[in-house]
Amino acid sequence: HKSVLALRYDWGDETVLTLHNLSARHCRPRLQLEGTQAWCELSDLLGSRSCPIGEDGPIEIRLAGYDARWFRVLREGAPTRA
Repeated sequence: HKSVLALRYDWGDETVLTLHNLSARHCRPRLQLEGTQAWCELSDLLGSRSCPIGEDGPIEIRLAGYDARWFRVLREGAPTRA
């Protein structure tokens, strides 16, 4: 999507995905990312909204105007954090 800035940070076994809508319009960007086979959920770092991830499919996240979402990637079999 032209108005969305999406950044992926990988460090060791940790991944953070950020999305920023730079427009006043709502949007629903679809992200097709590599290496997501073991991803099971995106845990929202700025709120309580999380997004499940389907098998090898694109990730679609709804963003309001000027919205930002920051996610920590939860992987299958990885220990969860409090």
